[in-house]
Amino acid sequence: TPYVGRAEERAILRRLVERAASGSGAVALIAGEAGLGKTRLVDETAREARARGMFVVHGQCRDMEGAAPYLPFVEAIDYGLTVTARDVFRAALGESGPEIARFVPKVRVAFPDLPPPLALPSDQARHHMFESVCDFFGRAAAMQPMMIVLEDLHWADESTTLMLESVARRADRSALLVIGTYRDVEVSRRHPLSQTLGELTRERLFQRALLRGLSQEDVGRFIEL
Repeated sequence: TPYVGRAEERAILRRLVERAASGSGAVALIAGEAGLGKTRLVDETAREARARGMFVVHGQCRDMEGAAPYLPFVEAIDYGLTVTARDVFRAALGESGPEIARFVPKVRVAFPDLPPPLALPSDQARHHMFESVCDFFGRAAAMQPMMIVLEDLHWADESTTLMLESVARRADRSALLVIGTYRDVEVSRRHPLSQTLGELTRERLFQRALLRGLSQEDVGRFIEL
């Protein structure tokens, strides 16, 4: 169906797509209640990103017990592995391969010759893995500007939100645009995403679009269509 409304939000995201395609990435988070069109807005943005030659991958958080840590990043990387030539993907991995394979099992299956990850204390190991993920995305985006979509962050676990923080701190150094969606009414002060939003706000590392219901004018246009 034709897309109606959200002119301001679309303009913001379009500017971010243009910036990322030119080599200066960003992070944008789209908030709003269920059914207000967050996914459709992301889909329209992804269409424009592809039209500018960007590579678009998706990952989604899920409301279930025992979900794998870093799940939306795992799904995004899995998709990239599926549709990218093996030699190109391996080049993007660079020295980050062992750390990516630590939490994305399909990478280890695809490249069994990867060395094991470094044996480090837990806090150092996580920091090294996050840095390796950022390096990987940076190399991939240098090959082709890239957009990562992370859906339903209101279901994200702490591991996912911490990785998002790490990626956000380096997004502006590469042709990488990260767009996340979440239901703001489901993010309490104790939610892992709430802490991440506070950190990203304090460091001015993202732009937020808060969706509310369509205006009366836009509703009328939609009915006419």
